[in-house]
Amino acid sequence: MHYFYDDIRRGFLDATDRLRNFKVVPLLKDIESLGKGEEEALETLLEEEIDGVIFAPGHRSRFDHFIDHFAGRNIPVVTVSTDAPGSKRLTAVYVDPRKNGELAGELMGHFIPEGGKVVVMVGSLEIEDHFQKVEGFREVIAHFGKKIEFLEVLENREDETQARKNFLEVLQRYPELEGIYIATANSIAICEVLAGSVFNRYPKVITTDLFAEMIPYFQKGVIHATIFQNPYRQGFEATMYLFRYLVEGIVPPPCAYLEPTVVMRSNLEFYLRGREN
Repeated sequence: MHYFYDDIRRGFLDATDRLRNFKVVPLLKDIESLGKGEEEALETLLEEEIDGVIFAPGHRSRFDHFIDHFAGRNIPVVTVSTDAPGSKRLTAVYVDPRKNGELAGELMGHFIPEGGKVVVMVGSLEIEDHFQKVEGFREVIAHFGKKIEFLEVLENREDETQARKNFLEVLQRYPELEGIYIATANSIAICEVLAGSVFNRYPKVITTDLFAEMIPYFQKGVIHATIFQNPYRQGFEATMYLFRYLVEGIVPPPCAYLEPTVVMRSNLEFYLRGREN
């Protein structure tokens, strides 16, 4: 799962580098994975002399008291990649997750016009971004009527081994599976399973985000489309929103949504070349 967050980090570091003449100094706190290690990292930050925080919360509400504590000390928090909507965070910078899921649902409906069984894979339904993607997908799929059967949501805790295990079990239960929407960047394990198996035709696979390791699976026809969330831009813009608030007093919108973009094999080269724009 380093792919997505590496791009967010690069966006953050490029933004802070651009602001170095304003004495902006980046401080990075790594965690084991989304949902693991945030408390310890936030506890450490509470002891630091900092002016603002950019944070990817691994749960929709578990870290609200930390965020509110920072806000109470006049240290604004910008969430990135997902949201903690019940907290006192300054803003959230990410792709509108419900629209993301709706877009995936519409694509799936057109990819399997004869209908069939579909599943969704997420990290955790306790993460606001993942939950909203599922809701958006489910809502749009329902518009296609009973011909598309929404089977279940698979939670892999953003672990590639767990994702592979979950998917193999699904294929055993539903060998006639027609489609899977992978709503996070944790897609490579699924692609490996499909590429190493024998199918008359692959289930339709809609993934999320874009990185170099995905290219062979586009070329082999394993991935039919991906929804690009521009994590580099998320990290960059989150930093700039925080800077403008601290220095110029400009209050950002409650949610600073980025637009989701559909990438397929025919336009793949443009987005691989331009991920940092």
